[in-house]
Amino acid sequence: MTNTGWMLALVALTAVAFLLQGIALLTIASRLKSSMMQTERVLNALERRGNQLMLQVSGLVDSLRPLSGVAKSVSDNVGEIVEIARRRAGEIDSFVQEMTETVKMQASKLDYVVTDTVQKFEQTTAGIQRDVLVPAMEIASLIKGIRTGFDYLFSKKRDKKEKEGTGTFSQDEEMFI
Repeated sequence: MTNTGWMLALVALTAVAFLLQGIALLTIASRLKSSMMQTERVLNALERRGNQLMLQVSGLVDSLRPLSGVAKSVSDNVGEIVEIARRRAGEIDSFVQEMTETVKMQASKLDYVVTDTVQKFEQTTAGIQRDVLVPAMEIASLIKGIRTGFDYLFSKKRDKKEKEGTGTFSQDEEMFI
């Protein structure tokens, strides 16, 4: 395999690695988003149950005035739990948004790297062809021409020596010369 082939294979391998990394990040982001949505559903159910509980506690407080202090404390605790759960859901949402933005930025960087690498590869290939292959072909052609000239020159001298050694030329040979 030539150097160009290896470079192309490495570029392709790098692009695939970046693509797999982007896919992995997108998968993580989607799973985090689905878990956030599930957490939000649980929180909504918890809030509904908390509201029902607060209504029941309110009725109980009315019926049991002496225990109203305890009921107020339970109500406050449920309110705090709901507030903490909402705050956590907001944090998860922010995290998912950051992950999504990071994935988008990584995908953009990947696109830039692949595009830039392909452009540089094309420029390098054109430069090699222009600066190395074309002059090499010209030099090879020049050498081949010189070799052919020498072969022709030396073959003529050999022919002359062989003909002079016999001392006689046939009529056909004389007419040819």
